[in-house]
Amino acid sequence: MTDIIAPDRMSHEKIKEILIDANVKAEFNGDTDGFVTVTGPSGFASFITISDEHMLIKYEAVFEFREHGGIGERLELVNKLNEMVVFSRFLIPFDDDKMYSDYYISYEEGITSKQIINSMCWFDNVTWNAIATLDESNLVKVGEKSKTSSTEHFVIYAIFFIVCIIFLASYY
Repeated sequence: MTDIIAPDRMSHEKIKEILIDANVKAEFNGDTDGFVTVTGPSGFASFITISDEHMLIKYEAVFEFREHGGIGERLELVNKLNEMVVFSRFLIPFDDDKMYSDYYISYEEGITSKQIINSMCWFDNVTWNAIATLDESNLVKVGEKSKTSSTEHFVIYAIFFIVCIIFLASYY
């Protein structure tokens, strides 16, 4: 039986509970306008917020740029990411030295725990792999190992996929 979470039951605490039940590291800062901090399969932190007004769950990741490369190169990267990646969007806010990636999912008609977990895994996987694959100038800080080969990407992608399946399997 599928558990559908009604819109009036959606909260940051509910999302945190769902993720923890699926063995995902999740913390809520306790503020009603706050966010749930999640460490996904990639090991990177992302944030989940809820827009009650629009009945949307927002998944967001923030990436810092390295010192080299100007705004032109950074904007080229963001345009390339947005052209090549359909699942999430990438942006650089005006006067900010960071790049953001986000993805929204509606809970207007209700949503299942599986959708919340699956979306988190996909967002984490797609965002991290897109940057690791398409950032040829190494502009974005994504950990100690900045560049990987195609074989390493395949292995990393396979591991992320397996971890997401384990998250989902452990929840059900």
